Amino acid sequence: VNLLYQALTRHDEQQAGELILRMHTSFDLYTLFGRVFVPTLVKIGEGWYRGELSVSTEHFASAYLRGKLLTLLQAYPIRRSAAQILVGCGPDEQHEIGSLMLAVLLRSNGFRVEYLGPDIPLDDLVEYVADERPNMVILSATTENTARQLNNFQARLNRLRHPVIFGFGGGAFSTNKALRREIAGEFLGETLDESLNTTRELLSGKMAG
Repeated sequence: VNLLYQALTRHDEQQAGELILRMHTSFDLYTLFGRVFVPTLVKIGEGWYRGELSVSTEHFASAYLRGKLLTLLQAYPIRRSAAQILVGCGPDEQHEIGSLMLAVLLRSNGFRVEYLGPDIPLDDLVEYVADERPNMVILSATTENTARQLNNFQARLNRLRHPVIFGFGGGAFSTNKALRREIAGEFLGETLDESLNTTRELLSGKMAG
């Protein structure tokens, strides 16, 4: 973590890339994400909060790791016969690293995953779901404002002609557990591992690769 932190805060893409490549060959994705990527981003965020790092450095680090995650996501094959999951962030939500890490884990476990990115308008998403007919939609929220906008999303999905499971997670639901009971749908868990296992259970009757 310290080495990657130092490379990213120096804006040294070459060293950061070499470190991630070495770690990827030594660790599984859970370890790489949970013990390297997340702690590094937390440490960088804390450095920015204390005024030790610039906003530009914090944005650089997030953008760099986002690019690495997208490369990992696209490296896995798309299994057309597998259960399909749409993954993204709720309205006004810009913090997408958590959703992107989950998307990579889900695709690596054989699911057919479409990653939709940050700040997804729910009206547009419902229309897309009606056309695409996925088995599940997963949205994340790190703020209470975004979380509360997900309140009636499951009801809107229920009005479609085919059943769609709605799963949600993110920092808003980890810090305010009462929110979990307010949102109709399936809370996936506080960690990536919990979210993956809950999704597997919810889609246990579906083909996953």
